[in-house]
Amino acid sequence: MTTVCLVRHASAGNRKDWEGDDRLRPLDKRGFRQAEGLVDLLREREPTRILSSGYVRCRQSVEPLAKVLGLPVEERD
Repeated sequence: MTTVCLVRHASAGNRKDWEGDDRLRPLDKRGFRQAEGLVDLLREREPTRILSSGYVRCRQSVEPLAKVLGLPVEERD
């Protein structure tokens, strides 16, 4: 059996306050704290793969978990 955990990206501030390509909008300070919190929340599930959108905020949301687990972040459209 395969378990899939779907996680929405962490806080990236208000889209209206971002100028430029929305795909490049990064996490804000709160979002980085939330991303670190995912480590404790999901590490126990022992993921074997981490997939992410190519959007910066999505990738930044899972990078701390990937680092702790020694897994690459696999980007998907």
